[in-house]
Amino acid sequence: MNRIPHESVAARSRRRLVGVAAAILIVVLLVVAAVYYYASARRAPDRAIADLTRTIELDPDGPAGLRARVTLQSLPSLSEKGEIDPRIADPTKAIALNPDDAEAYNNRGLAYLGNGEYDRAIADYTKAIELKPDYAEAYYKRGIVYAMKGDQDREIADYTKAIELKPDYAEAYYYRAGAYVVKGDHDRDIADLTKAIELDPDGPVGRQARDALRRMKK
Repeated sequence: MNRIPHESVAARSRRRLVGVAAAILIVVLLVVAAVYYYASARRAPDRAIADLTRTIELDPDGPAGLRARVTLQSLPSLSEKGEIDPRIADPTKAIALNPDDAEAYNNRGLAYLGNGEYDRAIADYTKAIELKPDYAEAYYKRGIVYAMKGDQDREIADYTKAIELKPDYAEAYYYRAGAYVVKGDHDRDIADLTKAIELDPDGPVGRQARDALRRMKK
């Protein structure tokens, strides 16, 4: 009769040992994974950032997501050494912490645009618009990317949407005028330049529009 309690205590002891061993193994794996991610960030920063962001999306509140967040926090030190562009790393960390941050996508899109990574810029501006459908600036900047890719139809469509959302958007009128020039639609070109001058008579956009009109008359 006394053997059952002793066997039960032994079983509980074994379970505790197994639990402790499992916990130690998890900690070791987390440390190894963190070292791997950190090393990856040094070798291929863009890929590492993408992988870390994806990990956080898949496991936002779990240990893997937490580990990825901690690793992302180390990225500024890498960027100071010139290994990661902070213009990309900073909004990427913001996105990792808040995947619904439309402004962070917009900011990273601008960084990708500056780096000539047009497809990535378009993807980020599109995500910003998805999160914030009335984001006129994201439409306008995506239009600029389409201009760089030579897609005037999509460029004009984005400027037009930006103007619809923000009727006093002088920059969008000015850049849409440029797209109309490429397409040979000079009447619309003149109309948009005139509108840009009306909206920004004493500012840089208005001055550029005046210069463009003067060149057309020569």
